[in-house]
Amino acid sequence: MTEAMRWLIESHGLGAMRPDEIDAIRDFTLLWGLFEGKAMATDGSPAELVAAVDRMNVPGQLPDRLAEALQYWRHRYVHADDAAERFAGLRFRNNAFRSLTVEVLSGQREEPADVLKALLLVTLRLRNNLFHGVKWQYRLEGQRGNFEYANTVLMVAIGLAVPSP
Repeated sequence: MTEAMRWLIESHGLGAMRPDEIDAIRDFTLLWGLFEGKAMATDGSPAELVAAVDRMNVPGQLPDRLAEALQYWRHRYVHADDAAERFAGLRFRNNAFRSLTVEVLSGQREEPADVLKALLLVTLRLRNNLFHGVKWQYRLEGQRGNFEYANTVLMVAIGLAVPSP
């Protein structure tokens, strides 16, 4: 275990987290950096994310791994008892990207490219909430699934990515 990890566990509550939870978040930070560098010309904006998907050769049918992520986030953010509160916690701005994501998660849009955009937009919100401290307000509690599925989405997207201009 690294000195930094020991310090986080001892002084900032990560000791209550299981190793697989910590691994999912650690892996996410590495995968996000690779994705943003390869597919987004280091521009982590929602507009560049959507443009990156437009440059990808998205298959005509959603890969099973993405379908699982979609189902997980549909349940978490649209169909659960506290879905409205959880979706608000993603902190989307009220714009077209929010609308696209809601339409995909609610099943109104099912084109594979739109689904990938929405899954990556949720992933971007997780990234922003993690890197800007929002997730630390509750010591990253209950986030393993979010980051495991975000990691899956990033790995698929990295595989489809065309290096940005």
